[in-house]
Amino acid sequence: VPFSEVGIEKHCELVEDPKEAELFYCGQFNDMEGSLILPNVFEHFTGNEERHVFDIEGDEGMIGWNMPHYLTKCIYTAMNASPDHRNMNVFVRPGCSMLLKNMIAVPRSNPPTPKRGFYFRGQRDIYGTRVKVKEAFEKADVPGVFEFTAKWHCPTPASDPEVRIYEEGMTEWEFALCPAGYGQSTQRYYEAVLLARTPVIIADNLTFEDGWTSPLRMSAGASVDQLARWFRMIFDGGDVDPKGINIARLIQIYFADPTLYFINWMKSRGIV
Repeated sequence: VPFSEVGIEKHCELVEDPKEAELFYCGQFNDMEGSLILPNVFEHFTGNEERHVFDIEGDEGMIGWNMPHYLTKCIYTAMNASPDHRNMNVFVRPGCSMLLKNMIAVPRSNPPTPKRGFYFRGQRDIYGTRVKVKEAFEKADVPGVFEFTAKWHCPTPASDPEVRIYEEGMTEWEFALCPAGYGQSTQRYYEAVLLARTPVIIADNLTFEDGWTSPLRMSAGASVDQLARWFRMIFDGGDVDPKGINIARLIQIYFADPTLYFINWMKSRGIV
């Protein structure tokens, strides 16, 4: 997360007098703990709302959160945020799978030319979004692979055979299908761009540096027919430029020093 102990020690000066503080870091809360963020919990909250920073963890993140008015001025970092939060001070950060961590440490250079088609390998979700996407993929009659697994593999080491199959499969095909899972954030979006593949997002969320990228995107609420027509159009539409080189480089810069990246993001918005 942006405000780690190491990052705070490296880039921040802790002060005793709250009047001297530019920011008040309140810590990390999971997506079920919104009710715990109350003005009386934080001694200096009232009158300093716009300087309080909260990290929101979890699959749901800030999506669907009925935010009370006294929290709308605060600063947030989250993996999951909706387009409704675009005008708030919300920094959407990448999630982190073990595979993504390995990709950052050992960049995949000179990936082979992919076959034109789509790839997905992952777990079913409780909402049926991925089953719907599979039906659309089959109906579109486009080349590719769509496989379900019995396990969620974000925490699985990159060297595990199941993860190796996933990475090799994504590398083989041009388009990486990135449907929402339990949460709207789709981790494979970040893995796809680091493999120089084109992410095709089926979700309703903001992604890291959303303004820098133009990912192919459709709502998770789209019908099978809508998705099938879209997949066919993507396949038939010639070359697609997702600006993946830009976002891949930004992901690498972020993970090199998340605290510095977040501070620079706040400076760019005039927060600090």
